[in-house]
Amino acid sequence: MSFLDAFAEAINDGFVAVDSNWQVTFLNRQARLMLRQPDTSQPLSLQDLIADDPKTSTWRELRRALDQQVTVEVDVFYPAFFSWHEVRAFPWTAAWA
Repeated sequence: MSFLDAFAEAINDGFVAVDSNWQVTFLNRQARLMLRQPDTSQPLSLQDLIADDPKTSTWRELRRALDQQVTVEVDVFYPAFFSWHEVRAFPWTAAWA
């Protein structure tokens, strides 16, 4: 286990790493529990986890983080859980390993 894997597993927040194609490359235990994704053996897209609702600015802000290489914060509503979650997205060009 790499230092980054160990760090992500140790924090109390859900942590999701994605590549530039929005494919999930890592979910820590808290994220797997929160998103009800215990099995991460199959390919998973961030859009599978966060719906692209045209009534919200969520994906516009996520794309801005990637395109402009800036940190963004958005509130995401999960209808299945009937709850809001604060999402912080920040670009990181280093490989997750």
